[in-house]
Amino acid sequence: QEGFTFLKPQKNKVKVHFELINNLIILPVTLNGVNLKFILDTGANEHLLFNDTDIKTLNLENLETVSLKGLGLLEPIEVITSTNNALTIGNLSDANATFKIFQNTDINFSKRLGLTVHGIISSKLLFNYFTEINYEKGVINFYKKAKSKKKLRTYDILDLEIYHKRFFVSPTVYLNHNYFPVKVLLDTGATDAIWLFENTHKHIKARQLFIEDYLGSAIGGDIHGKVSRLPQLTLGSYTINNSLVSFPDNSAVKLIQGFNGRNGSLGAEILMRFNYFFDVNRKKLFFKKNKFFSKPVDYNMSGIEIAHGSSKIISEIDPKLQFEITDETKKTAVLSSLEKLHFYKFKLIPTYKIIQIRKPSPAFLAGLKAGDQILSVNGKKTKNYSLQEITHWFLEADNKLIDMLIKRGEELIKISFKLKKVI
Repeated sequence: QEGFTFLKPQKNKVKVHFELINNLIILPVTLNGVNLKFILDTGANEHLLFNDTDIKTLNLENLETVSLKGLGLLEPIEVITSTNNALTIGNLSDANATFKIFQNTDINFSKRLGLTVHGIISSKLLFNYFTEINYEKGVINFYKKAKSKKKLRTYDILDLEIYHKRFFVSPTVYLNHNYFPVKVLLDTGATDAIWLFENTHKHIKARQLFIEDYLGSAIGGDIHGKVSRLPQLTLGSYTINNSLVSFPDNSAVKLIQGFNGRNGSLGAEILMRFNYFFDVNRKKLFFKKNKFFSKPVDYNMSGIEIAHGSSKIISEIDPKLQFEITDETKKTAVLSSLEKLHFYKFKLIPTYKIIQIRKPSPAFLAGLKAGDQILSVNGKKTKNYSLQEITHWFLEADNKLIDMLIKRGEELIKISFKLKKVI
């Protein structure tokens, strides 16, 4: 069969563990014998390699140039395609995997996630088997046989439309004083809650209260649009109130707007609140809420987008270095000599920079600029924290005071502002 097969055919189940970073599923994979990390992106129907991956080490096969359409593109772009590659994920294997490689784009997901990722595993991963995605446990289980109706009786069910190897569902939204269904792409590779495309339905337009903001990066570059609140989103028997909703600029979604009757995308901020079974053969999606269901859907009130900068090496005295001296006659002389020496250990520390800033956000009005390096926030040195932890500080509370120490060129600057809840 095409696509993934079990490395151990006698087994009926394969389990793959994943990391959940910024709501994204990060999978450990092996490509042509090289260990890498990929994002599971059900919004993509082709496996992708990012432009900052060293492809020379991957022994890629059968390279040729092809044309590709995608989000954020005004026109198709040329990419390199590679066929007949050996791809392994846990005990799943695809001996003839095809990858698209973007060599001329500026996308760098590693810096934006604070974690090295090398590419995207597409929706193809979910097609050959009855697949469970358990966000709560951080595992994906692949079964040769579908679960019985009895074992799935506690799950809600949605019809799963499959088009060009991607998954669509039709939840109901309440927007602009109207309830109506929307056809949305299931997109585990998008960190936001839900995107809706204006002009694809008479009731889909941004509410009066919104902010203009950076929404994310795609094949064609950065995407901007309006961000507001969605009063209600209903999936089966579950209703999520006041989630964030984004309306991307029409130019950014020109090539996909209304494609197959599509009204938008359902992203990982919503998807991670449920556990799923994908039954591709019967075109059904089984789901039920998990421990993340009641997690607040907040946004960055500071107005700044932060990315991982280049790491730097520092050296420091290591207090853990110890020596045992058994000869008492030499002990005094040796210790006296050691007191004059310093023993160092070396380590990499991360740096963080502002890459986007929303106008007229609190951070912008306080004088912060794109390119500023963030050294500390409220007395906490950023080198000791992950990108996700630092970003969370800007979600916490309306009117919270933020004191920052930043580096601009060679100048150190202290800047203060208060978080402001706008939507």
